[in-house]
Amino acid sequence: MVLAWHVDYWDYLGWKDPFGSKAHTARQKRLLEAKKIRQMQTPHLLVNNTPPASGKHKEALADAAQRKARVRVDGTATLVAKKIKVAAKLTRIDETLEFAQGFGVVPVLYRKTATTTCAAGENKGATLVEYFVVLATRDALKPGGDLNAEFDLPAGLAAGDLGVALLAEDGLAMETLDCVALPVSAGP
Repeated sequence: MVLAWHVDYWDYLGWKDPFGSKAHTARQKRLLEAKKIRQMQTPHLLVNNTPPASGKHKEALADAAQRKARVRVDGTATLVAKKIKVAAKLTRIDETLEFAQGFGVVPVLYRKTATTTCAAGENKGATLVEYFVVLATRDALKPGGDLNAEFDLPAGLAAGDLGVALLAEDGLAMETLDCVALPVSAGP
């Protein structure tokens, strides 16, 4: 699952990214600290929240695909009265895995595609097509607790424009153990 977490630290260049967020910038900083990465950059490609060795993107993706699953996350995302109701299920595959402090399922609302026109900055006048843009997240849902979350339906968008990703993460180590992309279906 590819997700675009737009940051806000380039806004000073004269064009505010409509998808940029202080929360996304903070998440990137936590990730860099956990992975002992010295410099923030964009774009910053990460595979399972880890930067591939220089020029090794394909190999990192192949390695990630072969990694033995330790947990499985699944769920549903249903649009009911302008609210996207998310229900998650977490299954422990590796019985030796301890759900340590910081572990949980992070619900992420994303927009499948978006088009923006840059009014200023280095891309002034350019039309950008964005994919899998993170619009909102919720705090990690803790194992053993209620694995439900809710998002407001963004103005001007329909269920078909959106998706929900569920990230099973060790939030302290910033490790993603599993991820699933869910369509937003129309509810009753």
